[in-house]
Amino acid sequence: MHPDRPSSLDRATLLAFTGRLRASARSFDAPSASTAEARWLRAYLLAATGAFGRAERAARRVLEETRNRETEARAAVTLGSILRQTGRHGEARSIESAALRRTRTPELRAHLLIGLAADAVGLGDLAAVDRALRRAVAERYRGWRVTVRLRWVRCERELLAGRPAAAVRWARSALAASEKVGAQRHIAKSLLFLGAASRSVSLATGGTRGRRARLEAGRSLRRARSIASRIGARPIEHVAGDLLGSMGEHR
Repeated sequence: MHPDRPSSLDRATLLAFTGRLRASARSFDAPSASTAEARWLRAYLLAATGAFGRAERAARRVLEETRNRETEARAAVTLGSILRQTGRHGEARSIESAALRRTRTPELRAHLLIGLAADAVGLGDLAAVDRALRRAVAERYRGWRVTVRLRWVRCERELLAGRPAAAVRWARSALAASEKVGAQRHIAKSLLFLGAASRSVSLATGGTRGRRARLEAGRSLRRARSIASRIGARPIEHVAGDLLGSMGEHR
């Protein structure tokens, strides 16, 4: 293979990470589709489009079968996300902790530590959130996906701490980083965080500030839902719709 020509799997991964989910699924060629890395990417795509049961089975299979520690770590990151989205934060923490002990790649360690911080948010353990975030930052890896995910969890951290205005700032920062690279799924998810954080500000604040926060929440959630619907990111679409419904906005 020519070193300057990306493989089918490389192209599929780039498409997936930038939110071109359907194009990514179509871009596999036969030789690459059966590798452990390809099976992990299929699990990622299934999770991103909301097929959590199939995604979980695929990610677990990769964890059981691969001997490559980087592929194992990627599968653990994906499985951790699936488990969090289905309410199993403690199980996600166990899987990500085990993978963290076995990988030395700074990027993957950062992703696993971000996952552990998100697990701690779900478990309501603010001290554990802060420990995991400090360790993630200490890895000194600053790729755009790590940057965006760090800001998502910092947003969640501030919501857990009862600081919705600070959460809004982190969500806006995540949105800016996502828009800089044109990553559609990350843009939609950042808008989801921004909508949720703005909604919290509106509930905690009266007067003009509260009304402005409610308007920002509605705009952000509608845009999140629209982008997610267009790219097939059903989990984001559904959560945005649920939050809009809780605000009495069904369109």
